[in-house]
Amino acid sequence: MPSIASEKIKTTSSGELDPGVVETAVVPKPEEKRAITGIRWFLFVVSTLTSIFVYSLDNTIVANIIPEMVTELNSIDRLPWLSVGFMIGGMAMVLPLGKLYAIYDSKWVYIASTVVFLAASALCGAAPGMDAKIIGRVLAGAGGNGMYFGLLAMLSTHTTAKERPQYLSYTGLVWGLGTVLGPVVGGGFVLWNWPWSFYINLLFGAVLLPTYLVVIPSANPLPGKTQWDKLRLMDWTGVVLSIGAMVTVIMAINLGGVMFAWSSGATAALFAVSGVLRVAFAVQQIFCLLTTEA
Repeated sequence: MPSIASEKIKTTSSGELDPGVVETAVVPKPEEKRAITGIRWFLFVVSTLTSIFVYSLDNTIVANIIPEMVTELNSIDRLPWLSVGFMIGGMAMVLPLGKLYAIYDSKWVYIASTVVFLAASALCGAAPGMDAKIIGRVLAGAGGNGMYFGLLAMLSTHTTAKERPQYLSYTGLVWGLGTVLGPVVGGGFVLWNWPWSFYINLLFGAVLLPTYLVVIPSANPLPGKTQWDKLRLMDWTGVVLSIGAMVTVIMAINLGGVMFAWSSGATAALFAVSGVLRVAFAVQQIFCLLTTEA
């Protein structure tokens, strides 16, 4: 526990300073406490961890429903895009999400990410064609990653230094549980009605969203900034470059050898474009081109 040290200097019997003796009194620092406690804290932890469970479940739930889906929609040629789209949405938003949580109130960024994830789930379940389902998977990856980053940010903000590692470890536990159960749950829905593999997320959302509005405290990281100032801090040029670099490299790695031959011009072009965009992003960040220094 951090402490504050104060020194006591001893004197001799004649009242003179005894230079050889110095005592140090340790005064304990008051213990750090959470701002959220009781039932509100319990609901905060359970509801946010549940969202990560749903996200991880959605990540693998399609494993067993894909054959049924592509057979019904007669779109086997676009099968790889269902999984690639989910990764594209999640990975492309890594840096933009980090910036959003650094600038805006984490409560509302988290809720917005949840809304995007739920809307994407509804689209995946109801869309009549494969193209719309692929778009839904991209949005689900983006919204789900926003929920995951938001949970990490909020746990770091609202826990004490002593208990923080414990609560952060719960995210890994819940993520692993959802990942393992995803194919099992998906297989069950194949026997019943596969669109409910996506609709089930809406049932969770109907409970979670109202809970978030009540239990998640606001935490504005830049209270002195106007909305215009925050928009300027977003570094839109960097956002576009980073998203482009991530999308192209994910497409190259996952579609190479599947939709395109590894030696094809399409695969080479994707890797080349990704490399150029990464260099451009690095130069733009180092020299603060078309952005602010913050």
